[in-house]
Amino acid sequence: MRIKVDQFVGYKRTRAPDILDSGGLGPCVSVGAVYQEEGYMSHDTSPSDDTEGLDQLLMDLETDVTDKSQLKIFVGGGSTHPKFSREHNDQIRAGRQVVVDKINDAGFGDQIEEIKWGTPKISLGLSLDISEKRHEFDETLVPGHEDL
Repeated sequence: MRIKVDQFVGYKRTRAPDILDSGGLGPCVSVGAVYQEEGYMSHDTSPSDDTEGLDQLLMDLETDVTDKSQLKIFVGGGSTHPKFSREHNDQIRAGRQVVVDKINDAGFGDQIEEIKWGTPKISLGLSLDISEKRHEFDETLVPGHEDL
């Protein structure tokens, strides 16, 4: 079953054979993790201010993970845009760093397999296939932003 983890859900945890899907992220940041037969995904709207979903994900990993070599973490989203104010783009970039710092501070930095930040032209989505222990970044061209 495909389970959506959008900005209103914030965090989900499930088991194989489910697939976790962040949906379109825009400036939001999603963190996905696969450990053994468990999948974890957060979707935080403004990680420079609030990382409730990520905090729950990291707490669960701290409880569940006994062999870090079996843990894979993926981070994506955080698109900036030239039409956003400078302050808003700075906040998005700061949120990106907050996410990476929190993962490192929890002791899972070496388990990050890929970080992919969105661009003004591309909105990302993250999906995790727990059974296959793999991820995919879905790239969607943002309408009206082709010339950026």
